[in-house]
Amino acid sequence: MAKTVLITGAANGLGRVMAEAALAKGHQVLAVDLPQEEAALASLAAAHPGAVATQHGDITSLAQCEAAVAACLSRFGRLDVLLNNAGLGMGSIYGEAEPPPFWEIPEASWTRLVEVNLNGTFRMTRSAIPAMIAQGGGAVITVTTSYFTMLNPGFSPYGPSKVALEASTVMWAAELAPHNITANVLVPGGATNTRFVPDRAAPDRSKLIQPDVMVAPLQWLLSEAAAGVTSKRIVGRDWNPALPVAAALAAAMRPAGFIPTTSVLP
Repeated sequence: MAKTVLITGAANGLGRVMAEAALAKGHQVLAVDLPQEEAALASLAAAHPGAVATQHGDITSLAQCEAAVAACLSRFGRLDVLLNNAGLGMGSIYGEAEPPPFWEIPEASWTRLVEVNLNGTFRMTRSAIPAMIAQGGGAVITVTTSYFTMLNPGFSPYGPSKVALEASTVMWAAELAPHNITANVLVPGGATNTRFVPDRAAPDRSKLIQPDVMVAPLQWLLSEAAAGVTSKRIVGRDWNPALPVAAALAAAMRPAGFIPTTSVLP
């Protein structure tokens, strides 16, 4: 069944690849990004006439998040899947330089990244859920990051912002279950060939994970086979498209959040 997918940060990088992956399976896409990405948004729409609508939106604004949902409903009549992809990386703080210790990060830079990655994703999800409840169900897919990156020294506040999203997904999945809405995490599985990784950190881009590792797992998440699957984390790097789906899932899917190493929680 064709679905309507709202994707934030859809103009470039992982967002663009995931938009193309959804479109390749016959789904419709509301592509949301900042005004400065208009040319990229326009090229996506031009390549898929009738299947793509575009919307300028900044997820730090609740009004703009609500406007994106309204645009999706106006154009396509429903909102089946919210794909929370928009975010900032550590390059927004240090550019091509070495990452500073956390105590040297300007407060404004820390606050801006958390405002986009964590609070912005909350705003977008908060805006989308009422429409999904009204139509009887839906799905939320959120891009977090690798556990290593979440905990890696030098990755504050990016890592902490993604830890919070991981925990939020588990909580949201439980709260949304009575409304037939799922919540899952999808990640590439490591440093990926996007603008998030500066050239200084990866002069040989061929050694990075390529964004197309998101294609097969996202297409599965958008399929009817994923109905009812919730509170899971899927790692694109670990999904082997050459394997049967059951085997690919066994290698790539695990519970979202952090799994306790002991049987008793502290």
